[in-house]
Amino acid sequence: MDLVYVSSRFGADGRPTKGNWIRDRVRSTRVDQDSKPIPGLPHNFYDQSWLGSLTSGERKALRMREAIDLSHSEEIIR
Repeated sequence: MDLVYVSSRFGADGRPTKGNWIRDRVRSTRVDQDSKPIPGLPHNFYDQSWLGSLTSGERKALRMREAIDLSHSEEIIR
């Protein structure tokens, strides 16, 4: 998505528009064992293998919503 954003940052004259540029994102392997999952997100926002490790009560406590379509249009994919 960052590349889509950057590609839209140039005007017809080829010059960049005003505003912040993207930040370099550095992937981390750190895991905060004390953090709690955010409840109420769509089902497909949670890691499926993690969901499979939960008890039925833990899954119910998440109050998951229906999964939503996360596919992109052909224009965005290009």
